[in-house]
Amino acid sequence: MYARLVTLSLKPGNRSTAEELADKAGTIMKTMPGFEHASFFRDEATGRYGSFSVWQTKENAEAVSQATELHIREMVSDILTEPPSVQIFDVYEPKE
Repeated sequence: MYARLVTLSLKPGNRSTAEELADKAGTIMKTMPGFEHASFFRDEATGRYGSFSVWQTKENAEAVSQATELHIREMVSDILTEPPSVQIFDVYEPKE
């Protein structure tokens, strides 16, 4: 399993736009091969928003960037304060 962590910083007052983007990205991710789960988070005070998703393979986790990039560019490019950060991690499941 692989985890994909995306964070982005938006200008103040853009919670509704971030939520709209999360709704759209969530819908896209659910249709993609290898999707397991996604959660979205926010810190309105700092303008930081993001997503955490889990994928079956690293390739699955990487493929979602291409599928959502256009939507991100269309919806938030003019309100981003810095480029989005995308990180992919190998998930370790503790032994019981």
